[in-house]
Amino acid sequence: MDLILNIGDQVDVGTLNHWRNLHFEYGKLITPNIPSMTTVGNHETYSGDSNLTLYKSLFHYEQLTYQGIVSLVHRPYQAEQPLAVIRFEMDAGDFRIDWDSKPTKKYDLEVSTDMVTWTALKRDWKAISTSSTLYASPTPGTPGEFYRLREK
Repeated sequence: MDLILNIGDQVDVGTLNHWRNLHFEYGKLITPNIPSMTTVGNHETYSGDSNLTLYKSLFHYEQLTYQGIVSLVHRPYQAEQPLAVIRFEMDAGDFRIDWDSKPTKKYDLEVSTDMVTWTALKRDWKAISTSSTLYASPTPGTPGEFYRLREK
C-alpha cells in the first residue's frame, strides 16, 4: 500500500476535539508508515465551519508538490461531487473510460507521457446522460501513457 486516501466524513462534527480524538488518534499507528490524505465530506462542516477554516489549518494541501506536480492553487480544498470514473479498461485494443457524467456538462479527455504536458484527445465532449463512455487509442510505441478526464 502506497497511500491511504480517506474520502469524506473524517469526523462526526468537525470540531478540534473530534479531529484529535477520532481522525488523528485512530490513524496514528498507520500514518507514520503510510502517507495519508483526506477529502472533505459534509460532517467536516457540521460545527458551523462552512469555510473549512479548521480543516485548512490542519491539512495544508495548497502547499503540495510531487515530481513537478503542484496543487491547484485556486481550489486545493474544493468540496463538490468528484468526477467518478467507474471503468477504465482495454476494450478491443482501445482504452474504454466510463464515468458518472452530468447531462449538458462538457468534458475533455487528455493524454500525457509525463503528467506535466497534456494533449487533448477529445475536447468539449458534451454529455447527454448521467452515464458516459469514451474510447481512446494508445499511441503505438509509447511505453507509458497517462489519461485524465476533466469536467468543465
